[in-house]
Amino acid sequence: MLVMGVVTPAGGVLAADEKPLPVPQPSPVSPAAQSPETDALPGEELSCRAQLERLGARFSEVEPISDGSGCAIAYPISLQELPGGVSLRRGVVLNCATAHAVAQWTSAVVAPTAHEIYRSPLARISVFSAHQCRLRNSQTNERLSEHATGNAIDIGGFELVNDKVIEVGFPAERERRRKRFLAVVREAACRYFTTVLGPGSDSYHNNHFHLDLAERSGGSRYCR
Repeated sequence: MLVMGVVTPAGGVLAADEKPLPVPQPSPVSPAAQSPETDALPGEELSCRAQLERLGARFSEVEPISDGSGCAIAYPISLQELPGGVSLRRGVVLNCATAHAVAQWTSAVVAPTAHEIYRSPLARISVFSAHQCRLRNSQTNERLSEHATGNAIDIGGFELVNDKVIEVGFPAERERRRKRFLAVVREAACRYFTTVLGPGSDSYHNNHFHLDLAERSGGSRYCR
């Protein structure tokens, strides 16, 4: 069951007087051999890319993004395939930390849960939105969205090898497997992202999961 509030990396809810643990970040590793595309990257970015490669994700470098209005990614990548050969309906542009969180969540939670519940491997994930220069919920009176800095991804569904499509939304009562799958992957996402929104959170997220790595005071998380 999802709850609103601060969630620990293990998925539990913290009491009001407990201090939340920091958001998981890629641990330092020896940088991979540098190439003309990556030789100017800072160590943190090299480390993140090395960990993506170790997970089995495929990606490519993208030119720095900046339009002068705050919609910027200093070291963007185009994420093309997730661990286990899970494809994306299109290459999605993100910052590396967000791509790493998506890859971890897919490998550790989404793919195994799909196989457990549906007895079929995960084939692809449908992405509604990744980097996009806009305000939150595309509303004119809101602040800049996490999408503007490649810090967020919106996921609309999952497709299995057996061609089964699991759309994000409100499952009917008879759709017990879909209901269970969406609940498990959504709740577990709080271990990898600082914001998790979806059907029932508000009217803007009834057909997709919004996942981001927004920084909050005290390292808290918002999962609703």
